[in-house]
Amino acid sequence: MTIAKLTLSAERDIIDIAKKMASAENTSISAMFSGFIKAKSRTGKIKLSALAPNTRNAIKLGQELGKSLPVDFDYKKELANAISEKHGV
Repeated sequence: MTIAKLTLSAERDIIDIAKKMASAENTSISAMFSGFIKAKSRTGKIKLSALAPNTRNAIKLGQELGKSLPVDFDYKKELANAISEKHGV
């Protein structure tokens, strides 16, 4: 497989969050992006296994409590909010 360079643009706070997520997962933003695209392209939906461990655990906990997430749940937004709140960003 040939690796090619891709430049993306995002809000500064999103970039900071992506860097923190990648660091926490001991991976790169490029690897996270590739994993996201691969997971999304297979089914048109994000598989639970493609999510970060903390996100998976939160979803599983919600399901165990009988509170399924809304169809339009935006885990990225919720994760960004939680990280921002935690780190005061």
